[in-house]
Amino acid sequence: MYGGNGFVGQGTEGEITAVLMSAHHIFESSSNQRVAQKLIALKAMIVVPTPPLP
Repeated sequence: MYGGNGFVGQGTEGEITAVLMSAHHIFESSSNQRVAQKLIALKAMIVVPTPPLP
């Protein structure tokens, strides 16, 4: 089901990856540092936390 923001509520790994790749593409093609910083923060929020490295 889609939420009001257009993102998938129950996102599959593939859907999350697609969002990340899209954000990464915008980041790579953006020359606006402020926009890039916001995208980095958004990407950090979306990424599934990984266990800390030993």
